[in-house]
Amino acid sequence: MPKDHVPQLVFEQQLKLEAQRVLDDFIFQRAPVQSRLLQFLVERTLSGRTAPSQYEIAVDGLGKDGDYDVENDSYPRVQISRLRRNLENYYARNLPLNGLRIRIASSSYRIEMLPLDGSLQNADESESPVSELRVSTANNPTKMVIGVIIAFGILTGCLILAVRFFSEGSTSEARAIAKPYTVLRFDENPLMLGAEVSSEMVQTVRVISELQLRNSFVSNHLDPGQYDNDARYLVDMNFGPEDEMPAIFVTLSDQDGNTLYFDTISLEGSSEGITDKIEASLVYITSPTGAIAQAELKGVNDATSSGYSCFLSIENLRSEGTKTSSLVNECLDRYPNSEFRSFWFARRAFATYQMQIRDGNPVQKSGPAWDDLRNALQADRFNAFANFVAAKVELAEGNCPRAQSLIDRSLERGASYPILVAAAEASALSCTTSDIDLRRQKDRLLAIAQSNLNPDPLLHVYLMIGLLATEDRGMAASIADRLVIPNPDGLVEITADTLRRALNDRDFAKENRPQLETMVRSLVWNDGLASNILELLEAERPGQ
Repeated sequence: MPKDHVPQLVFEQQLKLEAQRVLDDFIFQRAPVQSRLLQFLVERTLSGRTAPSQYEIAVDGLGKDGDYDVENDSYPRVQISRLRRNLENYYARNLPLNGLRIRIASSSYRIEMLPLDGSLQNADESESPVSELRVSTANNPTKMVIGVIIAFGILTGCLILAVRFFSEGSTSEARAIAKPYTVLRFDENPLMLGAEVSSEMVQTVRVISELQLRNSFVSNHLDPGQYDNDARYLVDMNFGPEDEMPAIFVTLSDQDGNTLYFDTISLEGSSEGITDKIEASLVYITSPTGAIAQAELKGVNDATSSGYSCFLSIENLRSEGTKTSSLVNECLDRYPNSEFRSFWFARRAFATYQMQIRDGNPVQKSGPAWDDLRNALQADRFNAFANFVAAKVELAEGNCPRAQSLIDRSLERGASYPILVAAAEASALSCTTSDIDLRRQKDRLLAIAQSNLNPDPLLHVYLMIGLLATEDRGMAASIADRLVIPNPDGLVEITADTLRRALNDRDFAKENRPQLETMVRSLVWNDGLASNILELLEAERPGQ
């Protein structure tokens, strides 16, 4: 990209997107007063008016009566203080989009957007869901350098150059293949924005689309309309009629105009169901095994030609255990500073833990697997896969609160990774959950299944395991028939085939109980949930 091609961040757009991410977090979902207050402050800032007074915060932001006595009641000050703490809590667990976080100005009640600073990076380790991991970034030079570079890029208008520089983690890395750029083009058809399609739905679709592309592991996101010629891929979201019903058309095309993926999503039904389908469609585009990744892999002649090619190759060779293991080791040796090193450490930790389980040894916070997991989180404490593995370790010991916090963090950053989402949703069911949560987890799994009609073996395995975890054996059996492997080869393919056959024939499940138990327990590390799944496999299939 020419040096004078520098996209300018739009404050209003950035604030809206970041505020929506924060409000979607479980802390704010469970705190309606705090959510209302943050929304009020964001809207006040976006309006361009002066910072609100304590009286305006109390009445307009917190719903107090007009005769509220602000002089003798500290309620608004208490809520502002609580909001500041909740924001600190959020950013101790999540990285902001484009490196800019929301902060309430210390001198007023106006919203600011600033780069991550030292005080945040030095957050109290006791706040960490897994304090034993000691994942503070205070002594992590790579994290500090990234923070400085991002801040400098924003101030000087060189963000794209900074992202490109760090896309492989080190200037010494080979550049045979680098992470590409993707642009989202969002077309609102005015004829469809009447009673049938609300403005709220349009905004929801826009926010989901932006977040999905910005959080993708396989591409960097450019703002629409800015330097589209630098983008290798274009994602179009168009509203229009489909059989006289409102719908969204999702298209992925490359810079040569070739269509790589197309999906039609009906806007009929519940808002949650619609958003699940939109997310699932975009996940198929942006995941490490999805449409963009597959297109990129066609240009990879050497799996270790760069950190990015290492990442894609490892994620798409997961069914070949021995080959993947050696590739992980080689990539860690060649690219020790790559942005993907956290993934590689976590992958090696996960594989080691699985080997321990197959050998009859318990999952513990010690040994080589634990050391690799610590290294993964020290490299990037927000890494989705590393947090997922850490959650499974906590679940193996029955530590539900810590595990749930780690799963939340994993899903926050791993929304573009269908295998990770399916595996995380299945793991979350190890802990007690409400009927509403159970329904949402099942809906999310079904949405992923709907957008991945031809799943790869590992996704196939986790979809079956996840639906069994929701105690829906019938649905798990219907998903099982999506992939039939004539001659399964390798551990993942054999596991997928064995689970499929067990779901379709409970006599087969009973006869092969030892083999199934080893497979299930290597994937589900909580004894209680693993036992429930094994019992369901031997239960009679509905309709038989």
